[in-house]
Amino acid sequence: YAGVEKLKREHFAKLAKARAKILAEGQAEGQASLIRRQARLKFGAAAADRLSSLLDGMSEPEHFVRIGDLIIECETGVELLERVHPS
Repeated sequence: YAGVEKLKREHFAKLAKARAKILAEGQAEGQASLIRRQARLKFGAAAADRLSSLLDGMSEPEHFVRIGDLIIECETGVELLERVHPS
């Protein structure tokens, strides 16, 4: 019976880890979608499309907050893209 309990704990630990990963990925996807929408509204589709490629693989909430601030601060899409991805 102890072996079954151990397997059950391991299973639930894996399930919790997978659930946390899925939630984090969904949250990052939602944040990226919002950032793209804001950029499109302010700077147009071309800037939003270029920004979209820079957002791929980004998952840290602080990065999305920083880019959201830049959308407000920047005057042009070019400036935004330069500040998000300095050369």
